[in-house]
Amino acid sequence: MKKTLFDILDDWTLIFDRASMEITLNEISDSFYKRKVTFLLLEDLWDLLEMMDDPLEFMTDVRMSHLIEKQLRDEVKEKIAKFLQVEISGPPEYKIEVLNAEETMAKFPSWFKEYDGMTWDDAKSSLFD
Repeated sequence: MKKTLFDILDDWTLIFDRASMEITLNEISDSFYKRKVTFLLLEDLWDLLEMMDDPLEFMTDVRMSHLIEKQLRDEVKEKIAKFLQVEISGPPEYKIEVLNAEETMAKFPSWFKEYDGMTWDDAKSSLFD
């Protein structure tokens, strides 16, 4: 099934599912890590997810949904999220492939920074070796 990142984020505002969010962010991030860049919009979403683990934030699913909505209301972030196309496959294995990573990097270069770390696929492989 083809979707935009915006569609996925919008779904999270209706039904927040942390596990799905983590898997999705890992899969999409990995598409960019393989190209040796970090997508800063995804980093903003990771920051929100980390707030869930901070007991001082008193983060609820409703509050998290509101914060995701707030991200989507930012005009530039909305434009980028609507541009990024993904293909979602599964079950049995849930997999997300970014269809236009190169085009996204070319159109929004200021939203990427160099990355030289482990990819999600590398991490999964090391767990099962």
